[in-house]
Amino acid sequence: MRRLGVELVSFFLVVFILTVPVPAAAVLTHHSDKTATTVLDFDDVATTDGWAYLNNSYHGLAWTSTGNAASQWGVIGNTGGAYDYKVFYNNSFDFPSNPNAIYNDSDDAFGASQTKITSTTPFNFIGADFAAWTLNDTDGGSRGASQVTVTGKLGDRTVGSREITLTAGELVWYELDFNNIDTLVFDATDGAGGYRLYVMDDFTIASAQGHSGREREHFHHRRGHDFKWWEGCRGDRDRFDWRDRPHANPIPSAVWLLGSGLIGLMALKRRGSKIKKPENPEIQGGRP
Repeated sequence: MRRLGVELVSFFLVVFILTVPVPAAAVLTHHSDKTATTVLDFDDVATTDGWAYLNNSYHGLAWTSTGNAASQWGVIGNTGGAYDYKVFYNNSFDFPSNPNAIYNDSDDAFGASQTKITSTTPFNFIGADFAAWTLNDTDGGSRGASQVTVTGKLGDRTVGSREITLTAGELVWYELDFNNIDTLVFDATDGAGGYRLYVMDDFTIASAQGHSGREREHFHHRRGHDFKWWEGCRGDRDRFDWRDRPHANPIPSAVWLLGSGLIGLMALKRRGSKIKKPENPEIQGGRP
């Protein structure tokens, strides 16, 4: 009986060890598996008099204008210059990351109706800051678009689309989360003044492979400000990386069934070993 008790204790000890939750991240991932998220703030573009064209291959992406009076994406400065966003257009607010932001330039100065950003490899579009082109801090109707529709595609397949109603003044962060795409299309709608200009900053992307199928819990801001991804916080988002949430590895129910069967077999074996065999009458002198 004592031996059976020892065997039972040993079995349950093994089962307990197997069922202790093991963080998946500790087994499958480590620091090297964290995916860096890239924020393009366009502040490395040199402007002349507060203005410039954006290079069509900026940071390895293809930036194109395909709408009316197609031109290029433009870069507008915010720290001084003849055509600066503050000086020329009489605004007092800063961009989310000074000194630059980009806009949908066109040859007729009304703003391209459609612009695109494409990549040779799939990526995740997290979001960006948007605003209608603004005059005098509050006037978004004279030059600004009323809205912009952002569509993420993989080849010819639409992954996601969202209409953004643009406001004048400071840029507002919009989190879109279009995953595994290779093209972003921006369709601008005319504002009250017939213009369709908008401003964008802190264009935020990540590796499609790095985020596919993961639970994104939060990211940490490089400059010390922590905020959760689902809150869509505004602010200066230079660099941050996602972290995986540890998951427990459950033990299949087959293990418990196997254990129950083993306990039953051990109990039957013990019971059988205690039953006395009947004496053979022939060996005891032939008595019936």
